[in-house]
Amino acid sequence: MPEHLNHPTRLRIWQQNLNKSLDAQLDLLHTATPNDFDLLLLQEPYLDHLNLTRANHHWTVVYPARHLDSDSRTRSVILVSRKLSTGAWVPISIPSSDLTAITITTASTPVHIFNAYVEGDKDRTLHALSRATQRLVSVAQEGRVLWAGDFNRHHPLWDSEENNHLFTTENLDRAQVLLNMVAELGLEMVLPHGIPTLEAARTKNLTRPDNVFCSDTLADALISCSTAPELRPTKTDHMPIHTTFDLSIEAAAETSRRNFSDVDWDDFRTSLADELNNCPMPEAITSEATFNDTLAALMNALKRTIEQHVPISRPVPFTKRWWTKELSAARLKVQHLGRLAYKHRAVPFHPAQCEYRMARNRYADRIRIAKKEHWEAWLDEADKYTVWNVNRFVKGGPTDGGRLRVPPLKTENADGTPATCTSNEDKSKLLYDTFFPPLPAFQLRPITDSQIEEVIKKLKEYKAPGPDCIPNEVYKHCANLLIPILGRLFRASFDLKIYPEEWKTSNTVVIRKPGRSHYDVAKAYRPIALINCIAKILSACVTSVLVYEAENTPFWRTTTTEDDQGAPPQTPFT
Repeated sequence: MPEHLNHPTRLRIWQQNLNKSLDAQLDLLHTATPNDFDLLLLQEPYLDHLNLTRANHHWTVVYPARHLDSDSRTRSVILVSRKLSTGAWVPISIPSSDLTAITITTASTPVHIFNAYVEGDKDRTLHALSRATQRLVSVAQEGRVLWAGDFNRHHPLWDSEENNHLFTTENLDRAQVLLNMVAELGLEMVLPHGIPTLEAARTKNLTRPDNVFCSDTLADALISCSTAPELRPTKTDHMPIHTTFDLSIEAAAETSRRNFSDVDWDDFRTSLADELNNCPMPEAITSEATFNDTLAALMNALKRTIEQHVPISRPVPFTKRWWTKELSAARLKVQHLGRLAYKHRAVPFHPAQCEYRMARNRYADRIRIAKKEHWEAWLDEADKYTVWNVNRFVKGGPTDGGRLRVPPLKTENADGTPATCTSNEDKSKLLYDTFFPPLPAFQLRPITDSQIEEVIKKLKEYKAPGPDCIPNEVYKHCANLLIPILGRLFRASFDLKIYPEEWKTSNTVVIRKPGRSHYDVAKAYRPIALINCIAKILSACVTSVLVYEAENTPFWRTTTTEDDQGAPPQTPFT
């Protein structure tokens, strides 16, 4: 499938305190989609008994560096959209449970984004935030800084004059600590003065504990920064803060996928036969040029037939599987009432505000009921086929539901000193060296068409394809057309000592080994190498020959030989 590269020119951030509510977090995840936002900066997120928050596969969760080791509750996480390239950002390690941070690479200078939760009567998070910022700026000597979060500080510079009862000497002294740090680092407040971010649950008084600060160079790229009261999730008294910057960031490549479960295979075989008849294959492959031409003709015929008969899969929705149309309609109604309630915020206990509160409570109840009913029905309807899906879910281990990303990996330098791999390139090399040690040599007898047929029969359908995006189903449903051509190609591969580069290429998916306490070492992962199906068939044929040789050859053979693919002499593997 072709990859479609996006080049977004805006960084869109949703900042939200969730009051530790699961209902609020689920509501947020169904409102803030990756099409509209790149980062979710969450304070006081929901955490379950395993200390995991909640997300979906469209977001990657960034926890504080001490999330697994600290006894303190995590009160800050960042969700990064899958639409941002994983090579465009890296987490920043800060020893605090109330701070998460990432560095985003832009077309100009990097942007350091900090998400903070600050306790109302303590300044330790502020000091950790200041130290981390100073360290980054002094080491890199470049970069722009954004501070966002729930600072729990009140001051006339950002709070409305109506809240002068909050401007006590103690509160002003605590706010001055924040102001001194902001001034020292050259930051400025970008959320305009007087915009409230919290509605007190009992008094309905509007205050401003949340804030946004950034360096002056980043402020030059600011497009907007304001609240969206109508989008406030249920079960939280904090309002969303939406901030947008004019920044160019590398986006993840979007690959379109085809739905091979919705194919008329009779029509597919007929078209493939016509394609193969239009480019006759040689009976014998005697040269490298003929090999390459035959392979190219076969792959082009397959790809043209796939484009003609296999539809493009629809994108996976952003919603959870238990989300219903009724919930979407209820959410729209709550948002409409939220706009009316905010419009009349100066009138205490206005009817619009009462109606808004009642609608929000009913909406939260519907979320819990819909989720519970869906999973109970799913378990009740499990049959002898789908019960294995239930088993897979149960044995899959705990997860926050987010998109997994390999964290910085610990390793050692050549002199034995500890080191850390942070870039995608360094992590990929370390994982490759761990997963794929050098292979031994072997001798191979010619592959027959009957071997290929047996291998194709054993292929499983609806498995992820290799880089050429031609899945197992094509070879299974068109075996009679493809086996004669594959046989000539495989035998010529050994006779001419040719192994095409596209057969060597694979997409390696890295999966966590379950039950590990830490995932910052390479051995905590296992690989799944997705090679092209044509190469997979050849490898399976070779494996069957090796098994036969191992069963019929003494294991004490130690002579060396050169394998048929031109590898250097090694001890044969039998």
